[in-house]
Amino acid sequence: GLDEGIIQNARGRLSYEKRQFDSVLSAAEETRQQASKLVSEAEIDRQRAAELLDETKKQKDLVEQKRKKLDENIRRQTKELIEDSVDEANELIEKIKEILNKPEQEVCEADLFSARTLRKKLENMSAEYDVEAAIVDAPDPTPLNVGDDVFVKSIEKRGTLVGISARGEATVQVGKISLKIKKGDYYKVKKK
Repeated sequence: GLDEGIIQNARGRLSYEKRQFDSVLSAAEETRQQASKLVSEAEIDRQRAAELLDETKKQKDLVEQKRKKLDENIRRQTKELIEDSVDEANELIEKIKEILNKPEQEVCEADLFSARTLRKKLENMSAEYDVEAAIVDAPDPTPLNVGDDVFVKSIEKRGTLVGISARGEATVQVGKISLKIKKGDYYKVKKK
């Protein structure tokens, strides 16, 4: 048949085309491997993101539990404080009643003085609660230090700064109760 030059030329072209085809196949295989690697990396990233989301939810739940515990603690301590104040007021009232129930001839100047002193204590207790009932105090722009008066926004009460952490969380004494207050929930106010 065919001329030997045509056959050699065809073989040369076939070899070139085969090499081109092999090159395309190699490039396709490399691209497939890279895509597979990217899919694997994306799956790992997705798993990490899911783990971080779970951890964040756990942290949020923990913070919520701590907040609830703090709220319950505040309610309990407030109730105890109120009960103590009521008991103290009742004791003062009973002492005044005892003095007032004495026959007139038995009431002496010391009893009257004692009754006035007890009445003054009751008035002072009432005044202390009025002072604590202030809703908002004007911020004081000077630097905050331990011992400064602060206003706690979440409970709308004034207290004394007892300590402050590196993260800005404060320990504030409000009456007889010591509270942990998060950063941004308190600010310095001027002394009364």
